[in-house]
Amino acid sequence: MANGYSSSVISSSARGAVIRSAGSQNMITNFNLNLNDLSASTETRSFYISGDSGAKFNLEIKNEDGKYYNFVTQNFQTAIAGLHNEVIENGLYKGAIKFPAVTDDDQYDISLLALENTIHRDYVEYRFEDNSIDINTSLGSNSLLLTKVIYQYTDVTVTISCDSPTSTIDTSQLVQSSLTVPRLGKKVKTSFTTSVTAPANKAYSIVTQPTVSNVFSEISTTVGAAPINLPHEDTSSSTNFQWPISNVKNISPGMLVYGDNVTSGTKVSHYTITVKKLIGTKNERSIILHSSKAINSKETPVIVNGLITTQAGNIIFDKQQVAGLASDTIKIASYGVKNINKSTGYRVEITNLKIALTPITTTTTSAVVNSKTVPVASIDGIIPGTSTISGIGINANLANPTVSSRAVSSTGGNLVLSSEQNLESGVTLSVANTGKVATITGDIEIFSAGTDNVEIKINIEDLLSIA
Repeated sequence: MANGYSSSVISSSARGAVIRSAGSQNMITNFNLNLNDLSASTETRSFYISGDSGAKFNLEIKNEDGKYYNFVTQNFQTAIAGLHNEVIENGLYKGAIKFPAVTDDDQYDISLLALENTIHRDYVEYRFEDNSIDINTSLGSNSLLLTKVIYQYTDVTVTISCDSPTSTIDTSQLVQSSLTVPRLGKKVKTSFTTSVTAPANKAYSIVTQPTVSNVFSEISTTVGAAPINLPHEDTSSSTNFQWPISNVKNISPGMLVYGDNVTSGTKVSHYTITVKKLIGTKNERSIILHSSKAINSKETPVIVNGLITTQAGNIIFDKQQVAGLASDTIKIASYGVKNINKSTGYRVEITNLKIALTPITTTTTSAVVNSKTVPVASIDGIIPGTSTISGIGINANLANPTVSSRAVSSTGGNLVLSSEQNLESGVTLSVANTGKVATITGDIEIFSAGTDNVEIKINIEDLLSIA
């Protein structure tokens, strides 16, 4: 449920009315309406107002454009509209609200005003972590007015792409796959494709096929200006385990950390210092001198529409980081669908992952007679020691020859093969095991989307080599 504080849509005089003595007054005991966020599409929600028979009320709903909901036409209009001077009979009043489809985010402020000889149940207040009032969770009212709020959001976007977290494989020519899904909603199994193209003088070869362990999402955050020493920490080499960061939201132990000044292989980790006692005896044991949790925040979170958006705090790494990390922007990655759920709120299943190279061909530029040297129009995408060659004139009864060397890296030139060949000029040769374009395909099913757009990435550093 997304909860938040919103101003009343009723006049200030009504808002400030204070309940006197209950006496013989009728009471509104409950306003039951699904206050969860709405998706972008139209939706009808029933509501129930419980209370004493004879209790009177006004119910008004106002959107962010200042228009009122007309319960008869089921549309929002400029003129004031709502349920006015309604009466609860037999303990219950039933109704429904038809929320429209939207193309941008919207907000609906709901006001239930107790009228003559009517009061609300006693007020029970709940607050968010930033100490603002959570009006949707709070019960009753200490005035004649009870307010609630519903937020409506446009669809979120899921982007799937290849990525090289440490930039060891060029991803400048990247093709992504995107799909939309209702915020907090579902999407049936959908196929996706993402690809990456090697630079002009480079080519890829496949090391292994992808699995969900290669799939990750990442959080970008900014490191503070100075580290924070931990008890018993050796900082003589000007390195530290603990650093302040701008946002610790959705970060958990075990996540990998990437950045220009981040020690390779660093993870988010708890900190524990132990000392051994009675070393070399049967009673030898380890005693914990100090331990700290991986994530620590005493800062007040930033809450928007009832949701925590950011929360500054401290983070601990499993390796000490150099002083140059100060003020850097780093990325913290969570691998696998379970960890993606923790870091993004998306519950997904990714299956049928496969990586393949787009086949490449080249053409002989002159005849070859009993020679390992073969002149071709282009050697782009060919890697010595990995690429193999096939085509008309290559003996199909023997293993396809491997490229031993190449004269240049991208233009036309000579290839040296592992065996002698006899080839005509203009013959098309097919290259295997290497290529210029690597394409990853798969299927994704979204069981529950998160509240924001998300990038789901596939780490190609374990899948491809480049030369």
